[in-house]
Amino acid sequence: MSAIASSPIVVPASSSGRPALKKSKTTGPSMRVLPLTPVAKQGGGSVRLIAEFDLELSSVVRLYALRLMETPDGRRIVYAPNGNGGRRLATFSPELAAEITKAATEKLEGHDIANGSNSED
Repeated sequence: MSAIASSPIVVPASSSGRPALKKSKTTGPSMRVLPLTPVAKQGGGSVRLIAEFDLELSSVVRLYALRLMETPDGRRIVYAPNGNGGRRLATFSPELAAEITKAATEKLEGHDIANGSNSED
């Protein structure tokens, strides 16, 4: 069996030492929310589940089963799903989290809700 030679993947680092992402905010114009499902049973905790959705972060990365949540003060935040053992499967920088939250909220606002109207009614 022959070994397959591979070139290392080089990801330029930003000044913070983290991999640099393309400009145009954090992800560029290719980020899009895929299927989004508003949640009727939002749970009884202080942070309510608003919707679940999939996300195409770029043409080469997709994330599934993300959750759009709403805090008691009305802020919306995004959580990645937990894996076995309860560990979060992904985390986001504050800037990327804000962009994902904004995109999911915009998709939700155009979506029909349980009573047959949309959230702009």
